[in-house]
Amino acid sequence: MSIYTDVEFYVVEGFRGVKRSGIMSLVAIGIVTVSLIVFGFFLLSIVNLGNIVSNMGARLDIVAYVDENLTEADAEALQQRIGQIEGVERTDFISREQAWKTFKDDFGHKLDLKEVVSDNPLPNTFAVKVRTPELIPNVARDISRISVVNEIRYSGKLIKQVQTLVDAVRLGGFII
Repeated sequence: MSIYTDVEFYVVEGFRGVKRSGIMSLVAIGIVTVSLIVFGFFLLSIVNLGNIVSNMGARLDIVAYVDENLTEADAEALQQRIGQIEGVERTDFISREQAWKTFKDDFGHKLDLKEVVSDNPLPNTFAVKVRTPELIPNVARDISRISVVNEIRYSGKLIKQVQTLVDAVRLGGFII
């Protein structure tokens, strides 16, 4: 017997079974369809939320504001010190002047900055890229212990909330 006759037999028998018990076949087809739609919805939600968390984590940086009187040599030494902290992938120093120039380029055409401020109010900044989002709180804590660091900013709470949402969707999909 060839494979084509086997397939033909199963297809013909399938249609005969549907004819014999029409309502039950429609109910079974409906249940399978609804189950696949629900499964697909949760699978799509989990994958998309996971990608959102990954993308947010990849974009998250720690921003450390330091003394405005920091010299270039001190900035290089501090950059190396921050780079040695476990979990730090990259550290970029942004001087007050560089930050002010970028700010003026971005917003100078929208408002007259000379009317608003007379001098550069921006601090020297270190943008710190961390390997994984889970390490951000520990790295931020270690950086904040450095004496010349005035303030640390990062969005760790946001990542935790989104990760909680992903876990809830996974659990809900598993239960359903």
